[in-house]
Amino acid sequence: MRNNLRSTEYRKAGARRALACLDATKRQVQPQISKEVVFRYIDRYAANHYAPPLIARFLSTHWRAYLLQTYVRKSDESRAWRQAVDTMSDLVWSVRPKTYEASRRRLYMMLIGLYQRLHDGLERLRIEASEQDLFFAELAKLHQAALYPPLSRSEASWRTGTQRSSADRSERARQSGTSTR
Repeated sequence: MRNNLRSTEYRKAGARRALACLDATKRQVQPQISKEVVFRYIDRYAANHYAPPLIARFLSTHWRAYLLQTYVRKSDESRAWRQAVDTMSDLVWSVRPKTYEASRRRLYMMLIGLYQRLHDGLERLRIEASEQDLFFAELAKLHQAALYPPLSRSEASWRTGTQRSSADRSERARQSGTSTR
C-alpha cells in the first residue's frame, strides 16, 4: 500500500512538472503564434482590399500592433477582436469613392464612431498626439474625397445641364450637313 501511495505521488509530481513545462513552452511560443496569426490576417485582408497608401501604412503598422495586442489579451474569438477587425474593414470602405447617396449617408453616420474607435486604438498603443493629429487630418482629406469623388465627363455634363439629347445632336447634324453616326 505504501509503495502504491508513493508511485501515485511520483506520478502526480511528474504530471505537475510536465504541465509546468508545457505552460512555460506555451508562454514562449504564444507571442510568435499570435504574430503569425495577426500578420497573416492583415496581409490576406490587404491583398483582397485596395487601400490608399496612408491607410495601407496605418494598417501595416499601428493597426497591426493594435490587433496583435487585442489578440494576445483577448483572443480572436472576443468582442474586442471582432470590433478591431470591423474597424479595419470600415476604415478601408470609408475611403473608397461614394457615388450613391445611400453610401454617403452611411459614411456620414459611421464617421464619428469610426474616428473614436481609431483614436481609442491609437491611445491604447500610446501613439503621440501629434502623430495622431497628422493621421486624422490626412484621413479627413481622404473622407472628403470619398464623399465628393470627381465626376466623369458624362456625369458632369448631366449635372450642369450641358448634356445634349440625341434629338439635339440629330438636329445639329442635319443643320451642319453631317451624319449623327
